[in-house]
Amino acid sequence: MNSSKTADRPKVLVLMSTYNGQKYLTEQLESIKAQSGVDVTCLIRDDGSSDKTVEILEDFVKQNESFHLRAEENAGVISSFNSLISDPFAERFDFIAFCDQDDVWLDTKLIRAVRLMQKNIADMDKPAVYCSNLELVDSELSHIGYMRSDDIRISKYTAPVQNCATGCTMVFNSSARDEYLRGIGSFMEMHDYWMMLVGMYLGKVLYDRKAYIKYRQHGNNVIGAKQQNISGFAKNLSKTGSHERMLSDFVRVYDKEISAKDKQIITNVALANKDLKCRMRVLLDPAYHGYSHKRTLAFKFRAMIGRVY
Repeated sequence: MNSSKTADRPKVLVLMSTYNGQKYLTEQLESIKAQSGVDVTCLIRDDGSSDKTVEILEDFVKQNESFHLRAEENAGVISSFNSLISDPFAERFDFIAFCDQDDVWLDTKLIRAVRLMQKNIADMDKPAVYCSNLELVDSELSHIGYMRSDDIRISKYTAPVQNCATGCTMVFNSSARDEYLRGIGSFMEMHDYWMMLVGMYLGKVLYDRKAYIKYRQHGNNVIGAKQQNISGFAKNLSKTGSHERMLSDFVRVYDKEISAKDKQIITNVALANKDLKCRMRVLLDPAYHGYSHKRTLAFKFRAMIGRVY
């Protein structure tokens, strides 16, 4: 369906996965419904909730015909989003967004993403991925700060170091969805990380330094903006291999689409734990860095001791 490329109100599909999210769910649903400048449809998959989440969703769907619910068994967050993005229903839309259950979106979130992609990405037949900063708030939506500073840099060298695209900020085109589907069944650390890699190496990633999501920080976050203390960092040093598996699988799946140079950029990180030449490349090349000085130092240290996450 190509009407969203020319229509005044682009048609956007929001993919939401829920799990025991009754406390904040209604606020998020209302903020999706209130999106301005777009025709928004929301496809929700409940991942086997045991609280009143499904009841809340069923009531909301009855009152809002553009919201659709799939209540299914627990599969985990990655499989849940993979089920959503694989749903044939998603084929009807040119723009798709990932969504968490406990945040609040500003009413311009989706239209901002779509317009920036249309303005800045010439070839929308290739994968295009938009992502943005986030406003960190507490459980009552009071301002805490922002996830990232204004001067972060995202490139093909930073992408294998860490995921700089938080899933709930992502909006992507149908080409990105098509390429992502090829990766399902491979090892994914997270669904949003794989989508970011798709955009970075097969198309384009557009990062917006402004924030259009109030990103709740509370005890029940599945994944939040967690601060890494010394003890947590030390504990995580024992966990290695997942990053290597994901990056290696990514190169395998898109072997014919990725340039030789880009393969080497990714492989240097993927094999840094095992190959001394790859390790020295990521250690000595300043192009390999995280989105903050602290993240860069942590990555370089882990690479130095052969413990790349």
